[in-house]
Amino acid sequence: MPRASWGARALAFGLLVALPSVNGCQCLAHAPPGYTGKMTVAGEVHDYGADYGMGHCAPHDSRRPPRCDGLAFPTWCELPWCYVEPSTCNGSAIEPSLVNPGLYYSYQACGADEAASKHFARDFESFAGRIRLCSVFSQTDASLVEVHSGPPTGASTPCGNSATHLQVQAMVEAINALNDGRGFAVEGGFPLSPRYVRFDYRYTIYPYGQWEAVGRNLSRNVFTNSCDVVVGMAQGCPDVEIALQVWLAPSVAPRMASACTAIAAAGFTGLPCTCRSSLNYPFPRSQGLVANETGRIFITGRGPRRVRTMFGLNQPYFFSVHLNSDNYSEPALLQWWLAGVRSAFVIYEDYGNYFFTDLGRSTVAAARARRYSVQHRVLTRADGTAFDPRVLNESLDAAIAAKPDLLVAIMRQPEWIAANARLSARRPGTATSQHSETHAFKAIWFQVSTLGPCSPRRRAGIRVLSAVWVAGPNAPLPAL
Repeated sequence: MPRASWGARALAFGLLVALPSVNGCQCLAHAPPGYTGKMTVAGEVHDYGADYGMGHCAPHDSRRPPRCDGLAFPTWCELPWCYVEPSTCNGSAIEPSLVNPGLYYSYQACGADEAASKHFARDFESFAGRIRLCSVFSQTDASLVEVHSGPPTGASTPCGNSATHLQVQAMVEAINALNDGRGFAVEGGFPLSPRYVRFDYRYTIYPYGQWEAVGRNLSRNVFTNSCDVVVGMAQGCPDVEIALQVWLAPSVAPRMASACTAIAAAGFTGLPCTCRSSLNYPFPRSQGLVANETGRIFITGRGPRRVRTMFGLNQPYFFSVHLNSDNYSEPALLQWWLAGVRSAFVIYEDYGNYFFTDLGRSTVAAARARRYSVQHRVLTRADGTAFDPRVLNESLDAAIAAKPDLLVAIMRQPEWIAANARLSARRPGTATSQHSETHAFKAIWFQVSTLGPCSPRRRAGIRVLSAVWVAGPNAPLPAL
């Protein structure tokens, strides 16, 4: 950003040599004594170097923070200018520096339109600063993918089924492009002269499964040194690394260790708490609490209540922008109860993803509270990467044998595709001699939270309006 004017004073001491520019106006060849190129802009110190604005006409601000380093920026960021000797600039518009009293700068001297100086001065005066957004992602892994055609895996691919980093980058670009590249307007009681804020977003990745070895300290360093607001990991990332992961030595924290043991005894799997007999440190914290410790607002897109509240509600910096996903099935249960449905069979996965696990448990509880006759099965997988077709088929066969009115399927898209084929083969009139028992459910509910970007419905531009459909004897099950 142009800064300007120790020119006359320095020239009087013979310390500067001016170089010709356009219109006879001369660029300063060298910086005056004491000039370092360090600038304070909206409270941030930036070191542009002692040659910043010196020597020749150039777009000296190009790609420099905080106004010209984003994906969208004002037009003056790419215009040439230089610091000038004002006595040589009779025919060119010059402006005094806003941060370096005594220096003068000029765009017109370098062939740019005279309005560029006014645009820069306007933007500089109204610039309130920038908000630094950051993310620290786990590397993705096949065990995290929820969709049939999920994101690629690899060391450079962040976890997440909705490409959080790409969404944020697109939003930051759009916001920074507002108001002719000045960014987001904050009126603050002065609607006629608002201040403008821009966003900066950067993300980094740690190896999958290396939260303790790499991810925790990396998150702390990034949050502390280069971040104002944390865009947290969302669906398709390890829940226990988002919320809280505590190793407790019973000898160090007996009451908490007892609580951990009690929770494990109650049958909760995928716990963010593992009791061990001895450790070098008792409380390694996950990302949400690292944000609390460093005083950074942490915003995640996760819906399960457990992710946000496990081991305490006192997490003042931890926010979710997601609905409480544990309650997703309740409107459907009410809808079908009013329609006369009285029995339900719930199949849900428990692979360590709290969305599916907690939605499944909550659905069973909600159905019982509404006085459904309820049975359920839990899907597990041994290798952590692929579902077990045998367990899925046994669960579906049990549901068919129970002959309920309603089937609730809470699972990832690959599991549902397999379940769809199995159910279609077991419908009345289509069963083979191998499957003599058939059943047509009155309704099937599938949470439809994991339609991938390459699913046939998405490719066809079809919007899914409801996760509930009637599955009568002659109605084919919808394919995703």
